[in-house]
Amino acid sequence: DPRGDVEGDDAVNKLVLLARLAFGTWLEPATIARTPPTVRGRGRPGITGITSEEMAGAYFLGLDLKLLAAVEAGTGGRLAAAVMPTCVPQASPLGGTDGVLNRIEVRAEPVGDVAFEGPGAGGDATSSAVLGDLLAIARGGSSTWAGLAPAGGSPIPADADAPFAASRAWFAYLPGIAPEAVPRGALGDGAAVEEVLGGTVVRTGPSTLARAREAIAPLLPDGIDATLYPVTD
Repeated sequence: DPRGDVEGDDAVNKLVLLARLAFGTWLEPATIARTPPTVRGRGRPGITGITSEEMAGAYFLGLDLKLLAAVEAGTGGRLAAAVMPTCVPQASPLGGTDGVLNRIEVRAEPVGDVAFEGPGAGGDATSSAVLGDLLAIARGGSSTWAGLAPAGGSPIPADADAPFAASRAWFAYLPGIAPEAVPRGALGDGAAVEEVLGGTVVRTGPSTLARAREAIAPLLPDGIDATLYPVTD
């Protein structure tokens, strides 16, 4: 049953553990955003809604679609957390992750940016992790959580709306739309428009989700929707 991978459940559970290490708090998994927004609503969880046209269109704009798990400090003591397909530059380290390769990037004060990369599946990686756990038990080693203060009571809800509130670029595939029908000015500074088989792909300039929806909605015929994928550097 591949749902744990393709719908993002496995990545959500990993993000819960990483959030505990980074922020000392347990997140409620069910409250982590897993469905990308569309122009008129919400898409499907994980990578289940990605189409071949969207993948090809992202490539034409120098982007790759990756299932990205991210958590950061939000407002009011809540954490902004999401697991969803995100466009990353092809030439970036995240764009270069493929196959069983996993990558974790940490942005913190005062250390700055650090990253960890390695295989996350397969016989060698799995057996290494199991043997490492057995050796730690045999040596009386403590838990990964040993140096952390208790996390407290029940898991807290993540701020599922926060990942969509910030101004950022958005990527979308518009089926059946010609490039000349897309007003670049409405998409913001630095927007890109490219014709692909069966339609047009766009990358907006930095804008809120609401503004991206307002710009793209008039271009789509009634009954046609388009997924809006966040773009990160």
